[in-house]
Amino acid sequence: LSTISKRRGLLKKNSAKLSKPSGIKHRVTSVSTPARASMSASGVLRRSTFNRRESWTKGAVVEEKVLESNPILESFGNARTVRNDNSSRFGKFIELQFKSTGSLIGAAIETYLLEKIRLVHQSPGERNYHIFYELLAGATEEERERYYLKDYTAKDFKMTSGSGTFDRRDGVDDEDTMDL
Repeated sequence: LSTISKRRGLLKKNSAKLSKPSGIKHRVTSVSTPARASMSASGVLRRSTFNRRESWTKGAVVEEKVLESNPILESFGNARTVRNDNSSRFGKFIELQFKSTGSLIGAAIETYLLEKIRLVHQSPGERNYHIFYELLAGATEEERERYYLKDYTAKDFKMTSGSGTFDRRDGVDDEDTMDL
């Protein structure tokens, strides 16, 4: 992989697999290792979302931050559907930025919702985006006060109770996920 266009092709290819944590980890790790990939000078920085002064750890720090961002992106972009409890309802493009030597120096993540209708309507057996249920189940007293949530639950809001489905079948607990 010697050009940025080849890298972008690798990251765009199989985008459904990339939304899974294991797919993202595999792709980010494989292209961020200088021994496996090098960049031409023309593929250097357009913009950097993450960076750090210590150059010898920079690649590892960027890789770690990209991977750590996935759970929060999933909370805001995944929902329970009839077929899948953690179905991705959003798109994600990860731009990795390299030095001409092939060292990873930055990353930018672009996301976009694919199903905006889910915000106002869910079919029977489906839920809205996970973040709403996680916040209502796992908010601290301070957060409840700050966001005017009082003792409300998902059953108290039209946008989380429209389908009558509140749980997940995959064993993931909304309150525990909020603590992450």
